[in-house]
Amino acid sequence: MQIAVISPVSHLQYCNYGDIHMSLAHLVMANLQYAEYYREISLDLNQFVILDNSAFEFEQQGIGVTLATIFEAVRRIKPHEVIATDTLFKGPETVESTKAFIKAIPADLRGTFKIMAVPQGRSKEEWFTCLEGLLDIPEVTTIGLSKLSIPSCWEGTHQKSGVVAHSRVECVRQLSCQWHWADKLHDKEIHLLGGDDWSAWELYHYRDVESLKLRSCDSSVTVWYGANNVRFDPNTGTMSQYILEKPDLENKNSRTAEYIDINTNNILHNIAVLHRFSKPQ
Repeated sequence: MQIAVISPVSHLQYCNYGDIHMSLAHLVMANLQYAEYYREISLDLNQFVILDNSAFEFEQQGIGVTLATIFEAVRRIKPHEVIATDTLFKGPETVESTKAFIKAIPADLRGTFKIMAVPQGRSKEEWFTCLEGLLDIPEVTTIGLSKLSIPSCWEGTHQKSGVVAHSRVECVRQLSCQWHWADKLHDKEIHLLGGDDWSAWELYHYRDVESLKLRSCDSSVTVWYGANNVRFDPNTGTMSQYILEKPDLENKNSRTAEYIDINTNNILHNIAVLHRFSKPQ
């Protein structure tokens, strides 16, 4: 399992502790330093970079940035993979928005990046139907497992300690144990979008899954929780405190950088634990 570390724009150096990289389209467009960092990572260092459509950051609107914004961000940083437009919690709309995304890719960008599609739904049934629809789209190379829709469909909420980890482990169990899904997913890579205070515990449970290509995950938990003086238990891979507030990736709070600076040891500890739990010993 490869890990992408997500950090506020003031401390992008922590992203170098990951195996791959996750960039956010709205920050690529808003912050020159951020865009230049990921362009160098992708082009000069040739490290794998995913471009997210920022749907999680714009959760209240239910959808990420516009297609025009995504494609302009692609031109700026040259990512290796792009997350197609999804509509939070809405399965049929997500299938259609994914198709519209693929159809709208400009001629000069076609074939330059892999495409990740993210199943959505308001129930398990709708989520699986959406997944089926996305798997029927030949251009889709990767399936992203959401930290919003999966816990909402499996547990009824995505805003509770450990619920992302527990629901996604159960989702992966169902996908890996049922021949129908394992067969349909055999040539698709799977990426875990985000995590929660149990994310190291979660990754440990995927180490023996062989029927699915569980490729990677991204996480702001290591830096954001560390900055708030919260650490992974090195034995359980869980944390003793759950933070509901979204990470301040744009440093809107003038003290965010200060909190990160004074909690360096916590952040490095969290990154190390996440790596250890995600990889076989």
